Amino acid sequence: MAPLRSILCVLLVGVAAIEALEGWDATFSKYNPSEPPREQTLVRVNTYVRSIRNINSVEGSYEVQLTFRQQWSEAQLAHTVNSRAGQQYRSLNASAVWKPDLFFSNELEGHFHELLAPNSLVRVYPDGNILLSQRVSLKLSCPMNLRDFPFDSQTCSILIASYGFTTEQLILMWKDGDPVQITKNLHLSEFTLNQFNTSYCTSRTNTGEYSCLRVDMLFTREWRFYLIQVFIPMTMLVTLAWLTFWVKDSPVRVTILMFTLTMAVIGCGALSMTMPRVSYTTKMNWFTGVGLSFIFAAVVEFIVVRRRVQDFQEKDDGGERLDAAWRLLYPLAYLAFIAVYSIGALLA
Repeated sequence: MAPLRSILCVLLVGVAAIEALEGWDATFSKYNPSEPPREQTLVRVNTYVRSIRNINSVEGSYEVQLTFRQQWSEAQLAHTVNSRAGQQYRSLNASAVWKPDLFFSNELEGHFHELLAPNSLVRVYPDGNILLSQRVSLKLSCPMNLRDFPFDSQTCSILIASYGFTTEQLILMWKDGDPVQITKNLHLSEFTLNQFNTSYCTSRTNTGEYSCLRVDMLFTREWRFYLIQVFIPMTMLVTLAWLTFWVKDSPVRVTILMFTLTMAVIGCGALSMTMPRVSYTTKMNWFTGVGLSFIFAAVVEFIVVRRRVQDFQEKDDGGERLDAAWRLLYPLAYLAFIAVYSIGALLA
């Protein structure tokens, strides 16, 4: 009896599979993937952020890699499956079904991944629900306000919209429950991702109203790199210029001051090559500009002292008194600037 029951079970499963396949073939033969649904389509979106890199302040852009998922329903694809065989859905090629015409409205460059095989899947469930999942890499626009650079925070967005279907035909919605997920192994060299949130950005144009989704990610810049590369070197140069007030040998003093001023100018020039050209002054510009001014002031003080000695035929006493005053006022003024600058950086 046991062998007979096994044979009957196999036959029943086979018959069910044949019936399900015939039902699917009949359903799919009437389906045209080039025709959009006749009724308004609700598309639920969720995405998994696999990586973020190259947040570029000069270009105002960043790169992101996503697993991008869309879910919608088409009643004409409702069918039966062989539940006895554990079949829960049918897998198809992405070209076999109609797809929403979504695009990333702030995209600069982008591509799908197809190195070994197309990184995409389509699942059609018995009730007609469709899942489309694709892996995509994007370079997106991220306009930045750099007035607080390098103590700034920037908000970079992912904007997803329908290109040709108005809200009367297609509506985008975030999927309930964690519509955006970000990898736990996210490593950024210059920024830290503080938070992200989702919202809607439906817009109206001359051709109609279009549904739109938005992801905003808040990045905070890691300024400690500039502490080592800019703030400490500039402060060292200002300190070196301050020490020249104790140097009485004019040729040596001139050499040190010219070296200090030259190094500061070269450093500021090299820094400006890596910075975007903006029409306003950043906090970095304030620091380097004031540092250069202090070094230049030390040069001017030396010229004034030498000129005064020559014109009035004074001994070294007059120049010594001026140098003594600058020995005290120079560091106090710079320390006051550092204090004000630090408070401004903390409040940025």
